[in-house]
Amino acid sequence: MFCLSRLADSLRDRFAMTSLSIAKHPFVVATVLDPAMKSMSDFWDELRAAAYDHVRSLVSAANVKSQVDEVQEPPMKRAREDVRSATMSFLARCIEMTQATQTSEFDGYLHAAPTLECELLVWWKKHQEVFPSCAAVA
Repeated sequence: MFCLSRLADSLRDRFAMTSLSIAKHPFVVATVLDPAMKSMSDFWDELRAAAYDHVRSLVSAANVKSQVDEVQEPPMKRAREDVRSATMSFLARCIEMTQATQTSEFDGYLHAAPTLECELLVWWKKHQEVFPSCAAVA
């Protein structure tokens, strides 16, 4: 009887989504990354928040990996710049990097208008330049 009770509780947690651990389930991640379903209106608020946080961590990991991949490329030779131009270029890159964080990218995706396009891979291919880290996770 005890085993059946634990089994029933486990099934209830898994399929009724009463546990926050379900937020890491691939189905839930896929739901967040589906532009038509990303609002998760049928999910309870705590689960939605946990799922968003989990996907944010995945996007962050994808962003870090892409930055590491970019760093490993050998630097291209370029024309020598004067000190002022080099400083301005450096500052512009620093500002761009701080403004375009992975969290703001994911939040931008969440705030973008939902779409009913059914071909998810096509949608992500079209939007991979706008949401590169999210597309890598998707």
